[in-house]
Amino acid sequence: MWSEVEALVGTSKAAGYEEAVRLLVDLRDLGRRRSGGDFAQRIAALRKANGRRSAFISRLDHAGL
Repeated sequence: MWSEVEALVGTSKAAGYEEAVRLLVDLRDLGRRRSGGDFAQRIAALRKANGRRSAFISRLDHAGL
């Protein structure tokens, strides 16, 4: 799923960002059900790699990611 998120963000389109955030919310929720995981680290890396995509970052903020 992470590679799909990265591909969707790479489209630089609003619809891609929306779908990426939906997938990330699902991943977060799945991670809460399981112990461990590196979700927070991966979100931080995703934010850093896409820091110039303000529309995407705004969507992450709005979703609480």
